[in-house]
Amino acid sequence: MAHHFDTEKTTWLHSKVNTRPIRYGVTPRSRSGGGAALTDSRNVENLTHPVHHLINSRMSSDFSIVSAFNHALQSDQDIPMPIAAIFALSEMIAQSKAETTSELMESIKMASEEVKASLANPIPATAGLELFMRFVTTKNWAGGDFEAHKQNLIHAALEFANNTVPNCRERITHLLIPFIKDDSVILTHGYSRVVMQVLLSAAKVHGKRMSVYVTESRPTGQGLQTYKRLREEGIPCTVVLDSAVAYLMHRVDMCLLGGEAVVESGGIFNAVGSYQIGIIAKAAKKPVFAVAESFKFLRLFPLSQYDVPITARHLPLPTSEESYEAPEDNRMTPAMEAMNPLIDYTLPELLTFIVSDVGILTPSGVSDALLAVYGDN
Repeated sequence: MAHHFDTEKTTWLHSKVNTRPIRYGVTPRSRSGGGAALTDSRNVENLTHPVHHLINSRMSSDFSIVSAFNHALQSDQDIPMPIAAIFALSEMIAQSKAETTSELMESIKMASEEVKASLANPIPATAGLELFMRFVTTKNWAGGDFEAHKQNLIHAALEFANNTVPNCRERITHLLIPFIKDDSVILTHGYSRVVMQVLLSAAKVHGKRMSVYVTESRPTGQGLQTYKRLREEGIPCTVVLDSAVAYLMHRVDMCLLGGEAVVESGGIFNAVGSYQIGIIAKAAKKPVFAVAESFKFLRLFPLSQYDVPITARHLPLPTSEESYEAPEDNRMTPAMEAMNPLIDYTLPELLTFIVSDVGILTPSGVSDALLAVYGDN
């Protein structure tokens, strides 16, 4: 059984699949895909965040939570942002000089805000940061040696982080495989590690015959990464324009989307273009499966696209004052691309099922899963 945070309200994080723990290496490698989240170009070391001096008063002088977070991401290209956040906060506790739970919680809150402020897209990391905070609040300190208590927190958190990723993905794959029939035509969008594992397992382990359409997924172009990997594995795959989804939907048997976060409403945040796939698929009466690990479940209830908490990537209304830059070769200029969002919000009514390690959920079941962890707080 996978290791998990030892609280009464995290039973939905249990995975019953026995797999080897993932081992994150120490040699930095580039992160060429896996979501639309991008580190902000600002120098995060020089952010004048109002809580910096408070954090530093309880931390070793040379510790940076943002550096710890980025190092976790760079140590292995397969580590998801929520898990990187747990690694970073675990390291922060190891460096912390806090002497009480309240001091420790205050440091965690401040460090979490610092991590989110350093990201152009804080959504994936936020899920891990909130989960870690919930874990610490439920691990009551009964008095005595507070340093020992902190070591226990670190041990449990690292055990969870090291074992959760492979177990969750194995469980999701196991649940989704029966929905993939022989000779299926599957449409996917961008690049998702979970989707990739499902497709490779279906073809290589279960011998499923299938072909895959993958969208280019502009502006990141991560669909090309999916295309390359599937072709290397001998799976028939074609890249299509994002704008060609409606054109080919009649050929598709199912749509398979990853998720940067699953929110309380039962919708998902994912690479921009996912929302339009959901709309077109529903009009064509094609099923849409969203796949995401349970550590990506997030207490957020967006009502529209503009509830996405990324201020730098909200497409504004056109104005006459907008600076004009003539495009070359009929392509958008970098400035034009920078105005467009990297992710969007797919409404719950557009999703057939959300497949997670906690089970196959209808969108309405997500709130129950979150309630099991966070209660009614």
